[in-house]
Amino acid sequence: MAQSRKGNSLARLLAKGFERARRFVVTTRSRVSSSLPGSMFSTATFVGPRPARRRIAFIAAALAVVLSCWGVGRLRPRLAAAAMPLYRPCPSSREPCRILPLGDSLTSGIGYEGGYRVALFELARAAGKRITFTGSLQNGPMLADGVAFPRRHEGRSGWKIAGVMATVPQPALKTVPHIVLLHVGTNDVYAHESPAQMVERAEQLIDRLKEAAPRALIVVAEIIPQTDPVLRDRSARYNAELRRCVETRQARGEHVLIVDQFSHFPLTLLSDGVHPTQSGYEQMGRAWYAAIAAHLP
Repeated sequence: MAQSRKGNSLARLLAKGFERARRFVVTTRSRVSSSLPGSMFSTATFVGPRPARRRIAFIAAALAVVLSCWGVGRLRPRLAAAAMPLYRPCPSSREPCRILPLGDSLTSGIGYEGGYRVALFELARAAGKRITFTGSLQNGPMLADGVAFPRRHEGRSGWKIAGVMATVPQPALKTVPHIVLLHVGTNDVYAHESPAQMVERAEQLIDRLKEAAPRALIVVAEIIPQTDPVLRDRSARYNAELRRCVETRQARGEHVLIVDQFSHFPLTLLSDGVHPTQSGYEQMGRAWYAAIAAHLP
């Protein structure tokens, strides 16, 4: 939240500086144009007194410094994350990488048994990756891609972030995972929780996961959109703040990723305004796989 306030204050400073520069340029141009023939002055070529030109150059340089600092402040977490070596949470042996799908009905797969887990499993197999799912619950097909499907998960239908947090460490992490896929917040959105409160609880949940599975890679989703525009706007604000928090953690060296499940998710892939169709779950699976593929052995 401090990072957000800092960004807002810098943005206000930048806007104020631009407005002062604009007013000064307009005023100076008017004064100079009134003392010069019209053909000698245009918006493309400024021929004014040397002090005026120096003053404009100074203001422009100052604005450039403010803009650079503001931009670097926003980019610093992403640059730090990009500079980090690739984290390998899974064993290098032929033992499958254990993945915990953690969340609500979008994890359990309301409307399509197995949800995004089916596509994720099939994509991993097609790439020669060995994965399995963990958790205290089971559902999904018996077979996927012609082999036994790992049906475990920790998707609690209708549960808000606080409820999902109560499953950590037990029963969700009875088997300690190498990777956690976290998609939470949809039910909080429907309960009209504020994005700030939602992010605060999500951060607490991430901390619990780190404590229970300190070597795990925690992959956090920006939740998928809803057809209702009010709910969708609340989700967007939650997602934006959640991303900032995750990027701050990355800059500290924590093994956590953010996955955009929101921006490119078509509303036509929602069956009831909130739960995906089979094609929607498949899109979620592709997004998850794209995020973790490089981290799999």
